[in-house]
Amino acid sequence: MTFLLPQELIAIQNRWLFRDAQLQLLAALLNPNLPSPPAIVVYGPAHTGKTKLLRDLFDTLHAPFGFVDCNECISLRQFFTKAYASCITALKDTVDWDTSGRIENVNVLATELRKAFKQSGKDRLYLVCDGIDQQREITPTLSLAIARLGQLVPGFCLVLVVRSARSIGLNGLGVPFVHFPDYTRNEAISMIARDSPSEAELVLDQTTLSKWYAQFVAVVYDAIVGPTTRSMPSLRSACKRLWPTFIRPVISGESPPGKSKKWEFSKLLVRNRNMFQAKSEGVLVDRLEAAKNNHLSDVEASPLATSSTSTVKSSSVTEILSVKARRAPLLKFYCTIVLVACFLASHNAPKTDTLVFSRLSSASRKAKKSYHRRKLLQSPSKAHVSQPSTSSTSVNKSNAIAVLHRNQNRSFTSDRLIAIVRAIHPYGVARKRSVADKVATELAELVRLKLVVGGTGMDAVGEEKWMINVHRDWVEEIAKRWSIDWNDFEV
Repeated sequence: MTFLLPQELIAIQNRWLFRDAQLQLLAALLNPNLPSPPAIVVYGPAHTGKTKLLRDLFDTLHAPFGFVDCNECISLRQFFTKAYASCITALKDTVDWDTSGRIENVNVLATELRKAFKQSGKDRLYLVCDGIDQQREITPTLSLAIARLGQLVPGFCLVLVVRSARSIGLNGLGVPFVHFPDYTRNEAISMIARDSPSEAELVLDQTTLSKWYAQFVAVVYDAIVGPTTRSMPSLRSACKRLWPTFIRPVISGESPPGKSKKWEFSKLLVRNRNMFQAKSEGVLVDRLEAAKNNHLSDVEASPLATSSTSTVKSSSVTEILSVKARRAPLLKFYCTIVLVACFLASHNAPKTDTLVFSRLSSASRKAKKSYHRRKLLQSPSKAHVSQPSTSSTSVNKSNAIAVLHRNQNRSFTSDRLIAIVRAIHPYGVARKRSVADKVATELAELVRLKLVVGGTGMDAVGEEKWMINVHRDWVEEIAKRWSIDWNDFEV
């Protein structure tokens, strides 16, 4: 490993403006050739460059580090498993271990990390936990236990990235804190204005273009972003959306008002004053829009590139691409599979899983559904309902019972969800433990979008249950865009 040379430090400073103090402090604390504390807390508001600066610093230092995004972990067991897998991946040059095992608690994680250190022969490893204060099921006591991993494993340093210093509960314990404050007005304007757009380069010189764009960014900040939100992505997005409309009179060759022959920034500002009033709200609202690309890489990565699955016909691929060309899906392929599995797990009774989802049964799925619905309508608990005076009334009440049964939501466990995903995947799923981590990541995305919510009760190992939060028609519409046929699995 090499020391952080001055020119390398200057190169990072050029990429990260107004973060000199934080960069110098982190470079001293995380230098692999110097002693590092067992835990470091990096805190600050969102979009202040905490995570990206840490990644850039570790890459420059050539230090082995693992990274865990806690927003993608729906349970503590998945968090420990991903932390262990990322650490083993960072030591992959010297350690040849399977990263698909389950790590249940902090003690098991510490034991496995000590074994990995002993086999690798390295004396330093870093683990970045991004957003650990937002991790589900975490408690203050568990936060203290996780922060002590650096004391239990020699040479291990834990970097906790949080939004508030108080949320992690490590104040007064000798843990160094590095604060990333929000960017001020002048700092935000300077960072956005350094990247001048390419529009109007043919009609304006670079000096005038840079000057006008800096003034434009200041106007957007004062009029739109400053009073509402001060995040850098919002300011960058607002400038990117409004700048083409703002500079359009110059590009189109429109004559300036009055007797002047050249456009000035003040005249452009008066010319586009209605734009800031009409579009100011629209540029700040994030809307769920279908992507323009076809997400071909997602199709290739999820079902088609697995060697252990069955061969896919070219006609099915052409059908998927034609559907995507007509209307781009809002969810990716694998995420849609998990959404359908969540709906089936919520609406199908657990006792029907062996009959409906088993591939070893000789009966067809349609026969399974008919048999199961007959058994449902003959249930003793529903016997008093299905005793009408006429045959037509009996049929109507029986159909009403079936409809009520289909619309009833049930809580399901993560293990049952993984089993259903394996059963309904149109191209098959490899028998690997890594599938559980992929399903959990997509489930976390559905929870973030409020398509799946927490259910009632806990499973056998104390993990949270889940429940679908959307109607069947919406799930069916999303599945149609990927040509996913799942009606035969519904009871």
